[in-house]
Amino acid sequence: MTAKALILSVVALAACAGGARAQSPDPTYVQQQQDYQNKQQQYQDAQAQYEHQQTVYRHRLAGYERARAAYDADHGEGAFYRYYSVHPREYDALYGAGAYGRDFEP
Repeated sequence: MTAKALILSVVALAACAGGARAQSPDPTYVQQQQDYQNKQQQYQDAQAQYEHQQTVYRHRLAGYERARAAYDADHGEGAFYRYYSVHPREYDALYGAGAYGRDFEP
């Protein structure tokens, strides 16, 4: 190969490579990628929120079970349920509005 042919080959190769780099990405593809990333973030946020709710629930349940066990230990088996079935407002005061209906009523 002559020097001139070699130079022309290198110039042609560089022009092809430069042209490939100059192409802009497909706008539809870019939008799909952004949508995908947004959905991934929404999923991760929802998962974190769910895990937080589960943690709160487990803490409340553990507190309830401790209170019930302590009350029953002092007053006899089943006393916690019997007492609060007569005093639902006190139960709601301890565990939040509507807690008695949520926990005891079918």
